[in-house]
Amino acid sequence: MRGVAQNIDPADLVAPTLEALADQRDLLVVVATGTAGADELPFPIPSNARVAGFLPYDKLLPRVDGAVTNGGWGGTLAMLAHDIPSSSREATSTNPRSRPASRGAEQPST
Repeated sequence: MRGVAQNIDPADLVAPTLEALADQRDLLVVVATGTAGADELPFPIPSNARVAGFLPYDKLLPRVDGAVTNGGWGGTLAMLAHDIPSSSREATSTNPRSRPASRGAEQPST
């Protein structure tokens, strides 16, 4: 999971995602805040989660099975280039029309 700190409030996307995945003990959830040195969130994280300010995609993505992103162009294109299923849940300043997606295909709203 990655979110650019300037574009989202972590309570909007990161917190609900961490809460939803907290009981998945066989899953390691990685949060990148998007800002080098910003290695903490303003709320507790579950034991299966790790937070880092910046994670280079070339090191991280070969190990990723799925992603929840803020819908920014950089993350969306990186996930598509690595054939990683992803879901974009929040509109951002770089992509104000962001909607739920999987490999770039729009999903119907529920």
